[in-house]
Amino acid sequence: MARDYVKESKAYYGRGSYSSVTAEQQKHRREKAGRASARATLKKAGAVKQGQDVDHKNGNAQDNRRSNLQATSKHYNRAKNKK
Repeated sequence: MARDYVKESKAYYGRGSYSSVTAEQQKHRREKAGRASARATLKKAGAVKQGQDVDHKNGNAQDNRRSNLQATSKHYNRAKNKK
C-alpha cells in the first residue's frame, strides 16, 4: 500500500491556526520555519546551489546566525544527522 504523504504531513505539522495544534506540532512548525529562513539567508548570500541542503553546524534549526550555517550536499547533511 502506498504512503499518504499529505496525511503524514498534516499529522506532523498539524492543521489550522498555530494555537489549535499540539505543543509538539508547534515545535515542528518552528523548526520548519527555521529551515526555510536559513535557506533564504544562504540563498541571498549566493552560497547555496541547486541540490544542496543548508546545514546548521550546531544542530539547532532555530539558530540561523550566518556563522552557524553552511551549504552541504544532501548526502552529507542527511548522513550527518543520522548519528
